Amino acid sequence: MTKDDVIKIAKGDDMYMKKHLFGKIIDNSTEKSRNLLALFSKYDLYILFNEFKIPSFNPKKVEKTLAILKYIIFNDNNEIRKYKIWKN
Repeated sequence: MTKDDVIKIAKGDDMYMKKHLFGKIIDNSTEKSRNLLALFSKYDLYILFNEFKIPSFNPKKVEKTLAILKYIIFNDNNEIRKYKIWKN
């Protein structure tokens, strides 16, 4: 898959392909938030996060990753205790 193919999918209307691309980024990217923000609109990201199916393999890791990404991208107020070092 080329860079142009990835951009075409992300900017296109095919939600099935967007979900597939989103899943690949969640599973494989080393810069998940940067890639997601560069490719998808916030509206699409909202839909993709809400419709993402947690895989049966290593679900806790994926749930943690999604929670961190939601916090970064949407300023989601769900507290992630493990990463909260101090409280003001």
